[in-house]
Amino acid sequence: MTARRAIAKSRLPLRARIWAAAASPAARKTYIVVGAVGLAGIALAIFGPRRFQREVLKRLARTAASESEKLWNDTQSLRSQFRGMIGRVADPKGREAMVRDFQS
Repeated sequence: MTARRAIAKSRLPLRARIWAAAASPAARKTYIVVGAVGLAGIALAIFGPRRFQREVLKRLARTAASESEKLWNDTQSLRSQFRGMIGRVADPKGREAMVRDFQS
């Protein structure tokens, strides 16, 4: 940020500066995290700790595990391409060939 822009921002009225801070991407992420923690707290209070773990956390863990396995399988071809590129870069002749390919 340039000095001029910083000075111009500091001259904004207090209300505008507060609104800009409250609407920033970091603030939005904070609202989401706080909301999720609050909802988890409410669920914990309603269900109790054992039922919360059994009904909520284990389901989330199963869902996350299946999604991560699916993503891992879907990215197999991309990972093999990266593995091949890294292998070629490790070899000096392969590195020169890659430089020529990128330059053309």
